[in-house]
Amino acid sequence: MSLIHLHNGTFYTSDELFDSGFLSDAKKYADETSIKNEQEQKADEKKKQADAEKRAQELLEQKEKARLEKEEEEKLKAEKKAQRQPDKAKLVTLADRLEAMDIPHFKSEEANKIKDEAISRILSICAYLKDEAGKL
Repeated sequence: MSLIHLHNGTFYTSDELFDSGFLSDAKKYADETSIKNEQEQKADEKKKQADAEKRAQELLEQKEKARLEKEEEEKLKAEKKAQRQPDKAKLVTLADRLEAMDIPHFKSEEANKIKDEAISRILSICAYLKDEAGKL
């Protein structure tokens, strides 16, 4: 049998402490504390799990929102492009008409030089019209 010294300076044997209920109260308190700690730990784990699920749900919602916004943007682009198609066709037709224009031959060399420069500029304009029409 051993003596146990308590904080108040009194010595007790283990049997005396057990008989007095001190040890059983201490064990009961330790068990209660352990149970409380386990419950708090489980509650913390549940909260962490709930937070993780909430973050995952928010991320899914953000991705879906971004997908819908992109889809709407693409739809608007397609609508605008469709609206521009008649103008695109008109620009290409204009370029084709300019290229197909019948240009007479002149007698003087000077007039033919001017004509050649004009044809060069017209062809440049035709290329510009077709390039820009392709961007519509």
